[in-house]
Amino acid sequence: MKMLSDYELFKQLCHKRKITIPPDILEAMESASFTGILRLPCQSIVLPVCEILGRVLSSSSTIRSVDLSDCMLISKGLSRIFEALTEGSALTALNLKGNNIAGAVVSQLGEIFHRNHTLRILNLEWNSLGTDTECFSKFCEGLSCNNSLEELDLRYNQISPLCTEALTKVLTRNKSLKILNLGRNNLGAQGGQAILSSMKENSTIIKLNLRGNCIPEEILTIIEDLTLKNQSREIQSLTNISRAQGHKLVVLHENHQIPSSTNEESVEEDIILKKKKVKQKKNRIPGWKGESTPFKKPHDDPKILEDESESILSLNIVGEQSRPSESGNYPLEVPVKKNDTEMFSKITELNRMLQERSAVINTLMKEISTKDEEIRTMKVLMKQLQDEMAELKMKNEGVNEEKVKEIEGMRESQRVSEDTLRKLQRQLEDKQRELEEKSKEWEGQARRYDGDVQRNSAALFGLREKFVNKSQQYEEVISNYKTEIHRIKGELKERVNRHKIEINVLKRTLKETTEALEECQVQLQKSRVELREVQDNLSVVKLRISEMEGISGKCVRLEETFQKLKEEKIVVEEKFVEAQRTVASLKRQVGSLETELVEPQRRYNLLKEELENEREKTARMKEELSGERARLRDQDCQLQKMSQQITALNEQMSEIQRGHAEEIKERERERKMLKEVIANKDRDLREVRAEEAQRAGLLYAAFTKYLGSIGSNNPL
Repeated sequence: MKMLSDYELFKQLCHKRKITIPPDILEAMESASFTGILRLPCQSIVLPVCEILGRVLSSSSTIRSVDLSDCMLISKGLSRIFEALTEGSALTALNLKGNNIAGAVVSQLGEIFHRNHTLRILNLEWNSLGTDTECFSKFCEGLSCNNSLEELDLRYNQISPLCTEALTKVLTRNKSLKILNLGRNNLGAQGGQAILSSMKENSTIIKLNLRGNCIPEEILTIIEDLTLKNQSREIQSLTNISRAQGHKLVVLHENHQIPSSTNEESVEEDIILKKKKVKQKKNRIPGWKGESTPFKKPHDDPKILEDESESILSLNIVGEQSRPSESGNYPLEVPVKKNDTEMFSKITELNRMLQERSAVINTLMKEISTKDEEIRTMKVLMKQLQDEMAELKMKNEGVNEEKVKEIEGMRESQRVSEDTLRKLQRQLEDKQRELEEKSKEWEGQARRYDGDVQRNSAALFGLREKFVNKSQQYEEVISNYKTEIHRIKGELKERVNRHKIEINVLKRTLKETTEALEECQVQLQKSRVELREVQDNLSVVKLRISEMEGISGKCVRLEETFQKLKEEKIVVEEKFVEAQRTVASLKRQVGSLETELVEPQRRYNLLKEELENEREKTARMKEELSGERARLRDQDCQLQKMSQQITALNEQMSEIQRGHAEEIKERERERKMLKEVIANKDRDLREVRAEEAQRAGLLYAAFTKYLGSIGSNNPL
């Protein structure tokens, strides 16, 4: 069975839950299923989509990098995505910049560090990790036990000096973290000193950024020196590993023995191998074919260790075969059969190649001897330089005595400068205290503004909910009136048609009766009896007329309820006027905060547009109500006319009552259906309102964070 791609799985899950996804997210998922990089920056991702993303990431083996920067995700959505990291995800890089991560989500990240062993890069810039010290300590405990994370970005996270103890545990225990960015936080001088003491025990971090934390420059320079030492130590370890690999190859090649065989086939194979090695030697050894290149040691360039090891192998083979024998200075000959002339010619060619190789080795030895002579001359120059250094030392001793006197004078001037520095330090401390008092006042004002904004937003939400409820009630009443009016119209039409039919029948019967009266006067007595029966029927008809009068009374009651609805509408309009007044007052207050509140201003504009839409809806409702009034008047006139014609339709009232009972049952069913639809819509509205409230809270937290960053940068 064919496995689904990440894009197909995402679409299938969204289709099952009946969620409409923006096209940008679909395009990003489609590209991620091929490239392995999921980019979703600045996207509004709701909770169900976060759950689906978590399921896709937990089952995906292609997506290695995810970018969710500036998405302002809610805490539940972040927890769903973090669950994917604990369920066997293949992610190696995760960007969560600007998502207002704080509180319990931070401690959840610490738990993830205990279980996840694939994540290498994590960006948590512009969040609120340091606001809760307990959650941050749990985060650091998990990070200290992690052995896979190599790069971590924690800029703009409101990390205070209270969080330095947890950070020092990370720096002393974690052995995999190499790059750590703590810029633009509130660590202070104490935090910098604690980090310096923990960095002395750390040997893995090669880059640590602490700029923008009010840390003295001396501490920063010492920390930079420690990171540079870690860098050099890592580079040296890498070079040692590469050299060790190269030496192993050389030893293996020197200990390798060329197999000797008596068979002709094995001899031919040995000759072919030697030819190949000679060709490799031509390509690798410098100075071949008359070229003059400087002699280099094999460990000078680590990139060509493998090539040099192979060249050493070929040289060892050549040296073994080109050594002079004990009896003479001729090269070693391979024993062959006398009759095999082809083998003999091949061996002669091989001997010639070996002689050429020995000539190359001789040239290399000459170059080595020249280098030795150069080293000797350099030693002579070193002796001369040592003599000159001794003379310079004698001169420097006299100069040092003069400098000692100058240093004593400088010390006296330094004492004076220290006194002035102390005075300046006291002045700076006084200024710092004043600035702290001002910052406290500014924080109090910001809290007051925040409280006013929250109250006003709560009042707006309450008015909006009341207005929506009243509008729904009006819509329900109007829909009920419309259905009743439509029903009454249908009944009136049916009754008119039946009345016309009965009139036609009565006309025919009148003609027949006139003819019958002229012909049959004898049957008058019978007709009198029939008239008596008709009188009885008329009494029954009168009773039914009284019932219809009761129906007209019900219509009067409906008119009274309509008038009550009018009065309620007037009350609602008065409340709406009061809401407009409160909105005007809120506009005045928002005018003073427009310079500082950019995102809340956008939300306010959206609310204003919604209020205008609601006003338009109320105007439409007024027009519809006026139309309904006119229609009701017309219907009253029609009812008065129809009340005169009801006498002829009393015989059919029983059938109408039966039909009316059935219609009432159908209406009750329709009302139940409408109530269920309204309940579903209310649930959807509540969910949307909850999400909007969470978004508003996130925006408020981002704004407070922005004010905090401004307050922390102003003292600098």
